[in-house]
Amino acid sequence: MPTTIGNVRLDDEARPTAYTADYDWRGSVFKGSLLLLLGLGMTVILVTVLKRNDRAVAGSS
Repeated sequence: MPTTIGNVRLDDEARPTAYTADYDWRGSVFKGSLLLLLGLGMTVILVTVLKRNDRAVAGSS
C-alpha cells in the first residue's frame, strides 16, 4: 500500500480518485475567465490593427 500524502484523500468509488483538501473552485474559474477575456481582447485588438493596416495599404495604391 502506498504511503499517505498530506492533504490528499481518496474517493471510495469503483474507480478511486485522489482529491486535494482544497476544494475551492472560484480561483480556477476566475483565472480561466480572465484568460478568456484577455484572449478575446487581444483578438479584437489584432483584427482592428490588421483592418487599419489593410485600409492604409489599399489607400496608398
